[in-house]
Amino acid sequence: MKGGETHRLKICSSENGKNALPCGGGHEERGHSQASHGGPIILNIDMINIGQAIYDTSMQIQKGVKSLYGHAKAYAEAEEEYRMELAQEIMRLRDERLPVTIINDVARGNIAELKFKRDLAEVTYKTAKDMLQALQSQLSGLQTLYKRQDEI
Repeated sequence: MKGGETHRLKICSSENGKNALPCGGGHEERGHSQASHGGPIILNIDMINIGQAIYDTSMQIQKGVKSLYGHAKAYAEAEEEYRMELAQEIMRLRDERLPVTIINDVARGNIAELKFKRDLAEVTYKTAKDMLQALQSQLSGLQTLYKRQDEI
């Protein structure tokens, strides 16, 4: 197969439109008729486009890894700041002779803004991590598609 060649790939979709799989015909042998699953969808696939998509996704992953470090550092710093301020606030309230049973609740209420910043940093970090994993899955799918081009 030469670079730049376009190939046609038939994809069979299920009745609900999910779980599309390569189709080689033989619908009756697989226990479903062409009409029952919406028929094959024909896609034009270009090796150069797939290669470019693989490269673009790889570049996004590289950028994501760099930004993930920044998000992880911000999260760790926000956690440290929150815990230090919480400890100081608890000590301050003890010095004021506030009843022991309510010190923790009052202290957390007094530094709620820091807890919000910590929670936001945590969610940002986890979201960036999840997005990076999604990009890695996308890259894996593209690589599989690229490898399977010889079979098409």
